[in-house]
Amino acid sequence: MKPSGQEGTADSFSRLKHDVIDVELCLHCGTCAGLCPVHAIRMSRVETGCIPYLADDCISCGMCTTVCPGKGVSYRQINHYLFDRQPETHLGVYKNIFVGHAKGETMRYNGAGGGLVTSILVDLLDRKKIDGAAIVTAHPDKPWRSKSIIAKTKEEIMGAAQSRYIVHPHNRMLRHLLETEGRYAYVGLPCQIEALRTWQLHHSEQKCPLKVIIGIYCGGTLNFAALKTVLSRFGIRRLQDVRTIRYREGRWPGNFRVKTHDGRDFEMSKDAFNYLSFIHTTNRCWYCPNLTSEFADLSVGDAWSRRLMQTGKGWSVLIARTKRGQELMEGLSPKMVHTEAVTENEAIKMHSHGLNNKKIGTFIRIRSLQSHGKAYPVYGLTEKRPPAKRVAVEYLLLFLLWLCHFEGVQRLLNAIPIAAMEKMMARLKSVLKNRSRKDICREG
Repeated sequence: MKPSGQEGTADSFSRLKHDVIDVELCLHCGTCAGLCPVHAIRMSRVETGCIPYLADDCISCGMCTTVCPGKGVSYRQINHYLFDRQPETHLGVYKNIFVGHAKGETMRYNGAGGGLVTSILVDLLDRKKIDGAAIVTAHPDKPWRSKSIIAKTKEEIMGAAQSRYIVHPHNRMLRHLLETEGRYAYVGLPCQIEALRTWQLHHSEQKCPLKVIIGIYCGGTLNFAALKTVLSRFGIRRLQDVRTIRYREGRWPGNFRVKTHDGRDFEMSKDAFNYLSFIHTTNRCWYCPNLTSEFADLSVGDAWSRRLMQTGKGWSVLIARTKRGQELMEGLSPKMVHTEAVTENEAIKMHSHGLNNKKIGTFIRIRSLQSHGKAYPVYGLTEKRPPAKRVAVEYLLLFLLWLCHFEGVQRLLNAIPIAAMEKMMARLKSVLKNRSRKDICREG
């Protein structure tokens, strides 16, 4: 089987469908719909898979196939375009690394990781460095969905605080954003930013209103079935009964919490919620090597440090990568944002399991696709072959993921009490983190 994207077809969308959608490489990012010059591509509802489909005539311009990150992107090209050099660490190219949080207690509490992204956006807006921010918030009428907005006020930015883990085609808004006058921040996931940087690489002559691109660390996105599963655990059978959903509510790292229109209130710890990733992570996420949003100007992720976690309050890692990101970082108001410098090694240790999964596990899984003659994404990276023991662990994981596709196994997992699931997942995370730290620090 050839790498995805190597076989020609009748028109651009047909090729996209053949090389990406039909072989389960779609990342559901919405870039093809957002940048189609004739608005011919739409996205199906998140409840039905969030898949691109052709709603009008394709003019075969090639835009959708060029910018789609599902088939893979050239990491070497983008690193050269952005940084003029290649990374020497699993964190990607960077200038400085910090940990930090919002200074205001309300903003810090409401945010997923100490409100750092929220406080940065508000500060940039207050200092008139940006006119607004392209961000994701809860859909006002259907809280089980997300909605992309261009927030132009402090209230809109603060109202969109919190992570949202269910798939959403954020880049569907790119056409509107690129046609809007002004200077804007963009907040997105690694794959969404890969698509955006690919567009910039191939269309650098076009004017872009983006002042800064902020990337969120991402270990994988959940499909909509994950949300239906957790709601069913709480006895919520109809989506229309849901009033609010918060994925990281309360004391850091926060709980999944849902409230209904009739006054019911349910919650589940983040550790317990994480079991859904074994069942409902979208297929393509297992073949992505980008945890830390390597192509953003600023990258932000939870700071999983024992020292910081003992404070009981949210902290985030903040990586300044580009000259633009560094300048904006240095200009942040100390009244809005608290930051402390940390070493590369500290930052790697905070996410050793995620980096191990992305930087080592991903390429073992890709080789598995190759061996079975299936389509696979291409990144143009040369990876060291991992030890046989590490390969064996990854194949065990693939076997477990295969088992989790069976309805009976899913029913069994969903029947485990939440308290017991929390203990199991916390223990598993501890074991994986300790084991991964040795591998990834040695690899790095």
